[in-house]
Amino acid sequence: MIIPAVLLLCSPAIDYETVAKPLPIVLEELSKQTGVQMRASKAIEEDRLVIRVRGVDIVRLRDKIAEAVAGNWSEKDGVFTLQRDERLKKRRYDDEVDRRARWLRMETDKFFASLMDYRKQDIEVVTKRHYGTMVNYFFAGAVLKKFDFRELAALPIGSRRVYSTHPTPMQESLPDLSEITAEAVREHNRIAEVAAKVEVDEPPVGSPQAKARQALLRKWVGPLRVVAIARTMGAPQVMVLLVDRDGTVVGTGSALVGQINSKPGPKLPNEVSPNAPIELSRIGRYMASLLSGFGQFGPQNELTAEERERLGKPTLHDPLSFHFSELLLGIATAANWQLVAHAADEMVKITDANTFTIRSAIDTVFRESDTWHSLADNWLTVGPTNIGGTRQVDRKALERIIDISQRKEPSIEDYAEYATHAPPPWTVYLTLAYESLGPQFSYGDAGWLWLQVYDSLTEAQKKAVRAGTQIAVSQLSPATRKMLSTIAFETTDAAYLSDDNSPFLIDSNMQLDIEPTEIMPTGLPGSLMLRLVASSRMAVETSLGGRRARYPISTLAHFAAADPKSFGDEGPPAIGEFKIGSFFSISMSMRIREGMRLEGTLREFIIDRQSKSYTIMSAPEDFQKAYREALAKYRGGERSERSQESFPK
Repeated sequence: MIIPAVLLLCSPAIDYETVAKPLPIVLEELSKQTGVQMRASKAIEEDRLVIRVRGVDIVRLRDKIAEAVAGNWSEKDGVFTLQRDERLKKRRYDDEVDRRARWLRMETDKFFASLMDYRKQDIEVVTKRHYGTMVNYFFAGAVLKKFDFRELAALPIGSRRVYSTHPTPMQESLPDLSEITAEAVREHNRIAEVAAKVEVDEPPVGSPQAKARQALLRKWVGPLRVVAIARTMGAPQVMVLLVDRDGTVVGTGSALVGQINSKPGPKLPNEVSPNAPIELSRIGRYMASLLSGFGQFGPQNELTAEERERLGKPTLHDPLSFHFSELLLGIATAANWQLVAHAADEMVKITDANTFTIRSAIDTVFRESDTWHSLADNWLTVGPTNIGGTRQVDRKALERIIDISQRKEPSIEDYAEYATHAPPPWTVYLTLAYESLGPQFSYGDAGWLWLQVYDSLTEAQKKAVRAGTQIAVSQLSPATRKMLSTIAFETTDAAYLSDDNSPFLIDSNMQLDIEPTEIMPTGLPGSLMLRLVASSRMAVETSLGGRRARYPISTLAHFAAADPKSFGDEGPPAIGEFKIGSFFSISMSMRIREGMRLEGTLREFIIDRQSKSYTIMSAPEDFQKAYREALAKYRGGERSERSQESFPK
């Protein structure tokens, strides 16, 4: 855009600073200050900006705002409108994915090179020491080198993908690995012949070492099928299964390629000490402290009533306007940089320190790979790498759940409604700081999806399933079926194998007969039944270290009956006075086949905050009777409830 020279000469120098605010509000304030009308298109009005500029002209500032949000300006009748530049947005994201892919390839090459060293050693020594297991990891590395690293780098956090050389419709295709698998057969069988002749200290029958040796001595029959399960739990990892002709998994290997490296933050001027402190506001320190403990162990009594009221209004005081904005502004002020930052919820990380220096602030803001920045001509421009694809918390929904929590315990319905408007808390740490105001975000990623499933049911369906009626998947809405499919096939912690009522994650097993994409090769059958079972038990609410803690009565009995050493040096919580209420839960499950189900548990505590407080000795007889029964079960060695049902808050 060509700006007439006379306008540049007449443009006043602008001083402007703000913590995170929605883009339309920032542009409105700048319009009033400069007399130049600016506005944002509807598509980007949820973007939030943090700005600190001194003595700049509006044209330069407008350019930097566009750079931060990956946008461009158009002008009509003297009004400037900012809209998203889709090509710039895509280029910025593609650049980051390419960077991650290069890192993954480099780490895989290192992993594979370390495995190659084993092949140079004496085969008898390797066989005796490792029972041949290194051959599995060697071929896992060989398979991983064939991966599309860009695709692996782009996997969202908490996602899961299954690849195969002979894919089902629910799997994705791997390239031709026939040469690798043929070599795997030859190498394994060669080692098996040597292993049969090598004298070793026989491991105990049934032990993992014994099973590994038995697997080693079994000859492989080619060709092998390869199934690879890729997942991201902060860092990408791939588990490779080598499948024999009869469908038996004969070899496994895995590669955790490591946390994708962070980009360096902006380089400070020489005259700025990286150890210089940054002063945060009281609320800023409070939020930072909460996030340093995942939102559960931070200070409770540090804020005044007025400050807590301010914190509880995220529609008026944006969650990004506290410590995150203060860190950015503190960095820019110390270095005397002009700052324009497009702040996104995902850019808020678990905080490393409560006392911040310039260096620790830079590490906190810039250490992860989802933050993009540019430093040129004393201008620091910051934004998310995946603009428009970030997981943003709905401020209105967050404010509503906080308001409910101030008045009563949120119900399952309250949490389910909130879950439809917000990403899982473990993917957006910013949410966790608000647990101090009441709402309990203890559901994991899969639990969050189960909340969304429940919220998507019609009132008639909810009533029916609460009464014990099962609903066929084919009768559910397309949106609900899609959520259930995501739980079954794409999340890392959702599919369980039932084994003596002790579920464990399927990915911890090297078996294909419990792999969802194998046993449901065309997707969730419409004939599957969604079953809900509601139950209610007594519960208590007490105060531990200034925080509310709520437990089912079975957990209270567990504290009393368990070995104190099992709780560590501090021992079990000392429960004094407590209020009595109930713990209500809804178990949602789909029986895939005998011994396997998809399941999730939704839960709520129902406790009257105005009710009387008791001790174990003064509690009503019905409570004492239930407590004695639970205590007897624990002392008899029976676990009536899983430990996950204790939820300190």
